[in-house]
Amino acid sequence: MADQLTDDCVRCPSKSLPPEKSILYNLLITPTVPALPPSLPHAPANPGDDRDVRYSRGQCRCATSTTVTLRNPHSVHQHACQTLLRTVRFVRNLATFNDLDPGDRSVLLTSGWSDLFTLGLAQSRVQFSTVPTGGDRHRSCQGCVVAKLRGQQNSVSTETVVATETMVATETEVPTETVVAMETDVPTETDVGKIRGFVERCQGLDLDMKEYSYLMAALLFNPDVPGLADGRQVEVLQNSAQQSLNEYTAARYPLQPLRFARILLGLPALRSIKAKVITELFFRPLIGAVDMEVILTDMLLKGC
Repeated sequence: MADQLTDDCVRCPSKSLPPEKSILYNLLITPTVPALPPSLPHAPANPGDDRDVRYSRGQCRCATSTTVTLRNPHSVHQHACQTLLRTVRFVRNLATFNDLDPGDRSVLLTSGWSDLFTLGLAQSRVQFSTVPTGGDRHRSCQGCVVAKLRGQQNSVSTETVVATETMVATETEVPTETVVAMETDVPTETDVGKIRGFVERCQGLDLDMKEYSYLMAALLFNPDVPGLADGRQVEVLQNSAQQSLNEYTAARYPLQPLRFARILLGLPALRSIKAKVITELFFRPLIGAVDMEVILTDMLLKGC
């Protein structure tokens, strides 16, 4: 299995692409749409305007982070598109990936593409900088979530509002999905900091081509993704990729016995980067309202 992964991941033999390109292939490879700054979210309300009395100015735990956009969008979008194309080609050229159920192939790519793409940014050493858009993204504390839900009772059930109020009153943690539903996906300085932090970590480790390939395979074959028809086989492939990476680093870098562990320690930071943030920062001006999953599925089926 290790030899097979090495052949698939490293050499990635060129395959003749079908004559029909994926929808938006030309759009991705030669972006011509002017880069438009993302629409700014509404400024957060004054703490005393619509919040519960229990969450006055001194008690409110809301946090704000400055929203940002790319400084040189045209150039960065081109590099980002090239990185995405290389990533999908890498995936399509894996024999072990092509042996999986077609539905599982689509699920694995659409659920893990942003991790693979971010790893590709590190491997390609893509440089990008951002500038503030002049807006802020507001992260609501629990009391503010209740206040906002109250203001949306025409579209939110009374049961939801009451249940959330009860959680706050009893100091029970409001489910993350309730808070997230109140927020926007406009990239912020914090989001960009996470991306840069992971990229710099990979570059600091100076990963070589084989390490990137094994790591990409380990990330792609994620058995925890919901909806897999054969999760057991995906788990076998992930274990094989991780074992191959471990064996390779031990043989290639004998004076760095902790290298494999240091590589794996960076994965939680990678998984904290939201796919929606990657989409908004690097691709939204190009794809408009088209869902990223539609583009990825089309690239997987028709070639890229």
